Amino acid sequence: MTCHNCAARCQRHGRNRGGTRRYRCLTCRKTFSEPRRTIGNRCSSLEKSALVAELLARGNSVRAAAAVVGIEKNTVLSLLAEIGEGCAALLRSRVRNFDVSHLEIDEVWTFVQKKQRRVTAADPDWAGDAYCYIALDRATRLVVAWHFGKRDMPNTARFILKVRKSVSRRRFQISSDGWEEYEWAIEAGLADRADYARIVKVLGPGRVAAVLGRPDLSQTETAYVERLNGTLREWCRRYVRKTHAFSKKPGMLKAALALAFAHYNFCRIHGTLHITPAMAAGVARMPWTTETLLEEACL
Repeated sequence: MTCHNCAARCQRHGRNRGGTRRYRCLTCRKTFSEPRRTIGNRCSSLEKSALVAELLARGNSVRAAAAVVGIEKNTVLSLLAEIGEGCAALLRSRVRNFDVSHLEIDEVWTFVQKKQRRVTAADPDWAGDAYCYIALDRATRLVVAWHFGKRDMPNTARFILKVRKSVSRRRFQISSDGWEEYEWAIEAGLADRADYARIVKVLGPGRVAAVLGRPDLSQTETAYVERLNGTLREWCRRYVRKTHAFSKKPGMLKAALALAFAHYNFCRIHGTLHITPAMAAGVARMPWTTETLLEEACL
């Protein structure tokens, strides 16, 4: 450690009440504390912020994370908003021009503020039903792209545009459920590089139909992305059914989803692959700690 005043060598000089290391300059005799790494302008250290992110990414509520770490609930929400923005940008920058052979796409339901049947004309447009669109690479289990919004044509088109920006020009196959708007969105956004088939789930075997190009109908399935939907409901508290942890604002739900998918891609060891999806896809060399994730996303 060198002195920030005269650039001379310093020696250790105990710790302050918060446990931070202090130093004394051997030349000018000034004392100062070790610089702390923080997320943005937050007073919480990087280690404490990483603990908050780890708790939230493993299914804990905001109040539970605040109680465990010993900080205010509003501080946890502020950290989540900042971490979520960084994680969303990290996924956009890391997963670019990615070679895929088979994508599975699906959407998972939740609600914001209140159930759809309780929505009135006085409520904002975003209240009620909300969906998270997910594109999963079947081979590596990597979440290639995701989008949060209503289940309608504009949001479906935005989701497919995100998929287009993430994948390369190499031809691949897409499998989806029976949501009809996928047909028009994929034809407009991915017709030059994708073969598309959908499976309509009914009692017994699903009905499989080719929609665009020449897809392999024997490989048309959405089992992997639907399993990820179950993982999301287990590991993201806001998606757990019949609790008080549902989101009251869409921005916080987007931040929680961004953290959940970044943690899933880079930090969690997949039970089948025995490595992280990012390692299987060649995006990362080793499993990331949550602290490393925050360093890459926010610092």
